[in-house]
Amino acid sequence: MSDAAAWVAALSAAATALVAWHGIRLARNEAKSRAAFDFFSGWFQSPESIANRDDYIKLLRRFRSKGMTLGQAFKQGKLTSNDEVVLDRYLSSLEGVSISIRLGGLSEQFCYRMFRSIFLRDWEIASPYVFAVREEEEAETGRKSRFYVELETLVSRWQTIPPDQPLNAVENVSSGRLIISLLSLIVGAPLLVGSAIGLNREIAEESAFSVWAVAPLLIGLALTAFGLVVGWRALVPELRVKS
Repeated sequence: MSDAAAWVAALSAAATALVAWHGIRLARNEAKSRAAFDFFSGWFQSPESIANRDDYIKLLRRFRSKGMTLGQAFKQGKLTSNDEVVLDRYLSSLEGVSISIRLGGLSEQFCYRMFRSIFLRDWEIASPYVFAVREEEEAETGRKSRFYVELETLVSRWQTIPPDQPLNAVENVSSGRLIISLLSLIVGAPLLVGSAIGLNREIAEESAFSVWAVAPLLIGLALTAFGLVVGWRALVPELRVKS
């Protein structure tokens, strides 16, 4: 097979893989949206979830009438053990949703559109309590506390997205990065390998080669490295957690 035919075959295979990947991604997003819809339909109708939410609201109103935040109530010893159970029971449900989104079990776009305001509001109210508990845990153990860190990470991410900007616009950035990464690797990896083989052959034959013989190798190396970095940033986004 000629070099040109090999390149055409490689590009055709890459294009096929790209189309297949896009179809799989659409199917996965649809499945996650359905899973999120089914989950929250059951959650809203569950007597236990309704009771947890009611107990949480009553607790907030009680301390709000005293002019105290939940963090102040915790530090001053005003929270009873039952109060902490109520808080943890409700916050644990939000933490569970946050973990499910991060692991890909629930559609973040669906959850963002339905619950952005609820998550941001509840975190703003509960965060003084969470930070106070973390401070106490870290003082006792000497280790960084991960008390509701998944919920904080999700809320921090949603806070950076304007309410009028759909989340899929942000998700499309990752998709675009993956496409750029794939195209860079399609061009760069064969160029890198082919140039390395050719250069190695010239060295083995002890034939003279110019600087231009090294140029394709460097270009291939640069494109491959660029593709790997862009792909990594798209697949493994940086998580910024407030300390």
